[in-house]
Amino acid sequence: MKLAVCLASLGLLFADAAFEKRFLDMMSHHHEGGIEMAQACQQKAVRAELKQLCSKMASNQGLERQQMMDWLKSWYQDQGGMPKAELEKMMAEHKQHMAKLNTLKGEAFDRAFIGTMINHHQQGVMEARVCTGRADHAELKQLCTKMRGDQEKEIATMRSWIRE
Repeated sequence: MKLAVCLASLGLLFADAAFEKRFLDMMSHHHEGGIEMAQACQQKAVRAELKQLCSKMASNQGLERQQMMDWLKSWYQDQGGMPKAELEKMMAEHKQHMAKLNTLKGEAFDRAFIGTMINHHQQGVMEARVCTGRADHAELKQLCTKMRGDQEKEIATMRSWIRE
């Protein structure tokens, strides 16, 4: 009986490690896309408040991305856990979003960016919510809680601009 309990515990540890590797790999790529969109926004947005928000997003997500990449290297020797097909799908979707945003300017860009970034953040919030329950490392759970809070606030801000 003790062996079964021990094996179950090891299985949970492996599952948590697999989750963390996948999450760190996926979210660092997700942030990379967010940073690219935020940088385009810094250049093209008309609304000054949106430019400021995009500057903050690019900075925050850059720091978070670097932290996640450092943890992936330190904890898991750079062994990301995101399946290649999933990564390719995510990157293809991002390229479509960027292609659309790159064709727009003025108010049309601002509206499209806000809609795209709300959706992008909603995906991040969902992933961060799962992370807080599944991650093994306390510092990763803490980062996921911070990301979730930051992105929920940014979603609320952008939604208020849509209503105006």
